[in-house]
Amino acid sequence: MKINENFVVETMGDNRYFFSNRENGKGYYITGRLELDEALLLEKQPPSLIQIGYLVPSDHEVRKRNRVNEILNFKNETNAGKLLGWMIVGIILSFYSMISLLISHKEIFSIRLDTMSGIQGAVLFFLGILLVHEVFHIIAARMQRIEVVKVGFRMKYYFFPIVYVRILATGNNLKRANVALAGNLADALLANLYMLLFLSFQEPVYAIAFSLQLTMLFFNYNLLLPTDFTIFLLSLIRKPDFRANAIAYTKFKLKVSKSIKESLLKAGVSTKFAYLAYGLVFYGFLAMLMIMFALNVYRILG
Repeated sequence: MKINENFVVETMGDNRYFFSNRENGKGYYITGRLELDEALLLEKQPPSLIQIGYLVPSDHEVRKRNRVNEILNFKNETNAGKLLGWMIVGIILSFYSMISLLISHKEIFSIRLDTMSGIQGAVLFFLGILLVHEVFHIIAARMQRIEVVKVGFRMKYYFFPIVYVRILATGNNLKRANVALAGNLADALLANLYMLLFLSFQEPVYAIAFSLQLTMLFFNYNLLLPTDFTIFLLSLIRKPDFRANAIAYTKFKLKVSKSIKESLLKAGVSTKFAYLAYGLVFYGFLAMLMIMFALNVYRILG
């Protein structure tokens, strides 16, 4: 046995530790008195550390770190509190600018569109997500000395194809909140950029990109979805698992799922009520979206 070098360990205080695994990006809270000296750990072999993969067979390979971490290797770590303040100010100023421009330039919503402009606008929008939104997540993580595990592709909100960034899990709620909020800041800045480009050149492509970005803003600030803002807010109030727990508990109560974590069953009455309330509102929201989609398809085909 040996210590898995793919792990990063954070000491949280009060005999609490957070173990982050570079292999899958996941993190694990471990509570109890631990001597992190390798010789002592190998002698005692705590079952909890074997279970999460911190102690592994001697032939276990070390995962190669993503090159992004070498490219963005800031000399000093940015204070998480200051970074949060900068981003909040940036978001407030961005929204103020965007709303002011919209009030004085409503013609952006009435411009005549064509198929080619629609395609170009959609391409510009997706490039913005790839080159700005996701890069902001990376920069915020690296400024706080958090590693980037993977850059990949997935469906956002279950139907929206995007490039995504997987950041190494951290037990620091404020750092996690900052990484998430960086995406919201990027969205607000992109909306302003597309608006200014439209006002400068009067091209439909920028109006379309702005409309799509505005839609993205609506979804990315929706607390019922696994959005950047949801992750930010729940991390900020130190309840990062609330949404996942709420949905799991609601599925169990609705008999959709037969099993549930013991910790959820032992939660207090008020906590269970909050879980169930959130879960029911979430599924109601999904049902409303599906009904609206079905009605729109019916109108188009009819």
